[in-house]
Amino acid sequence: MYNHLKTIEFLNNNFNQNINQKILVEAIRYSYEKSAFSTFPYIVYNLNSKTSVEKFNSGNCISLSMFLKNYLKSTYNIDSYLIPATIPNKFYQKEYLKISHVALAIPKNNKKIYVVDLAFYFINPIKVRLYKEKDQTIFSKNIYGIEKDTSIDPKLYTTIDRITSRTKKTENNVIFNEYQNIPTNTIYTECFYNNDVNDKWSYYLREIINPDSAITNFFINILNRPFIVSTYLDSNNICHSDYYIRILASKYIEIKFRNEPSKLIELKGDDIRNNKDTLLKVEKYVGKFFNNSFINCLMDYINLLNKDTFEIKD
Repeated sequence: MYNHLKTIEFLNNNFNQNINQKILVEAIRYSYEKSAFSTFPYIVYNLNSKTSVEKFNSGNCISLSMFLKNYLKSTYNIDSYLIPATIPNKFYQKEYLKISHVALAIPKNNKKIYVVDLAFYFINPIKVRLYKEKDQTIFSKNIYGIEKDTSIDPKLYTTIDRITSRTKKTENNVIFNEYQNIPTNTIYTECFYNNDVNDKWSYYLREIINPDSAITNFFINILNRPFIVSTYLDSNNICHSDYYIRILASKYIEIKFRNEPSKLIELKGDDIRNNKDTLLKVEKYVGKFFNNSFINCLMDYINLLNKDTFEIKD
C-alpha cells in the first residue's frame, strides 16, 4: 500500500513567467466550476490521476492540481509543478503517511512562487517570497459549512477561513517515515488556520514525480469507498458544495444537493432502476465528472463491491 516518495528540485531553473494573482484567482474559479474532487475514477475504474482528469475532469488532490496545471499551460503558457504537502490534523487519519497531499506551485520568477491548493478550496494563492520572511493571510472556503449570515457581502461569509502562511527552509534532511523524506535546504511554506494556530501543515517546493504511487495508493486503500463533491460559484464568485455523493458502508448511495436533505438509495440493481428519474436528474449536473455516465458508474461499482485493494500507478 505504501511506496517511497520521489521528488526533484525545480527552483534551480530560471523563471520569468507572466503570472499574477489576478490570473490565478480567475484560474482557481474556473477550476471550481469545471472540475470536482472524486474518488470514483480510482475505485471503480482503477485509473491514475492523469487519466482521471482527462476522462472525468475529476479526481483527488493530484488530479485537481493537474487540471489547474493543464489550464495554466494551455491558456497562458505558464509552467507549474505538483508539490508534496502535509495536511492539518483535522483531516488526518491514523493510517495516512505524514505527506498525504499534493498542491500546485507556479513560479513567477526565482524570488516569488505561488502555491494553490484546490482540494482545500483556496480562494487566493499563497505567495512564497524567497527574498524575505513575512507572514501573509490567505483565505479558503469551508464548502460543507452553512452560512449563518444571509448577506451577499463576501466579507460577512461565516464559512471562509483565514489562513496564515510563512516561508521557511529545512535545516536538515527531514525524515518523516521509512517512505518519505525532504532534503536539507528545501524551501517550504508553513500554514495554520487563524482559529487553530497549533494545527500546522506545510507545502514543500520540490516537484513530486510519483504522486499516485506515493500518495493515491494509500489514500484510496484507506478510504475504500467512492465519493464526489462538485462545486459552484455564487454571485460573489465564492465556491460552495453543489452535489455531494458518497457510498455509505457499501450498501447505500447518499446524494446531497446544496442545503437540501440528503437522499439515500440502496445499492441494488432494482433500486437503481426504480430511482432512475432521480438519478437522471443528478446525472444532468454531474455527468461531466463521470464521462456522461453516472448511472453506469454506479452499476459498475456494484459489480466491484468485493474488491478489497487498489493499485494505482503513475
